[in-house]
Amino acid sequence: MFPRSWLVRRAARNLAITRHVRDRHKLPRAEVVYYGIEDPLAKGNASLPPADPRDRILFGFVGRFVPEKGIPILLEAVRQLISEGETFDVRLIGDGPERDALDTMIRREKLENHIRITGYLAGAALAESLRDVRVVVMPSVWEETAGLAAIEQMMRGRLVIASDIGGLSEVVGGTGLCFAPGNAIALAECMRRVLHQPTLIDAMGREARLRALSLFARRWMIDEHRRVYREVTDSATTWAEQNLPQSGIH
Repeated sequence: MFPRSWLVRRAARNLAITRHVRDRHKLPRAEVVYYGIEDPLAKGNASLPPADPRDRILFGFVGRFVPEKGIPILLEAVRQLISEGETFDVRLIGDGPERDALDTMIRREKLENHIRITGYLAGAALAESLRDVRVVVMPSVWEETAGLAAIEQMMRGRLVIASDIGGLSEVVGGTGLCFAPGNAIALAECMRRVLHQPTLIDAMGREARLRALSLFARRWMIDEHRRVYREVTDSATTWAEQNLPQSGIH
């Protein structure tokens, strides 16, 4: 850590993946360049069909089953909503060391008819499992540096409900619903809002996609890195011309 700390404080430029990371580390000469990903819909992949208000809403979680992801908070929110008579489903896509504990909690709270765990999926299987998921919930209880999973789902036009923590809520911005981390009541309120106002799914999903295309496109990320490198090299060239002897030096 010491060599890295010494080096970054002498670097010509430090790049952070979110404002949260920039402000957390407080490195000199730092600026933000967001993650950039390919537009998954640009290659002919089908966009999400309009949500039918008559359909039973399916919420989804995608990620590792680890304590930091806050999945028990989601399960508690589900339990609260079911006790109120709400009807919906939840799909947990992933696996990890917390799976047995989550299975136990689902059985204990009698949530089997509402929650299904798929296990780890990738590629076509993951895309198929997400096909009818309209709202993705990210109940993280740790400080996400950026929230790449949120970017991916926003790019596909999905509504994201996320913890207001770290860079996650920064990525979602005003195009998703955010709640206090670790607060199952607040998460249940966000989910209840979607259940009672299903038109939010398409409206906010469109806004999320536009935000993702404007801030998190791969081309934008590449262009920003190119700009930074050009500025640094131009500055170094100017300094050399002004401070180094010109004879024999090019």
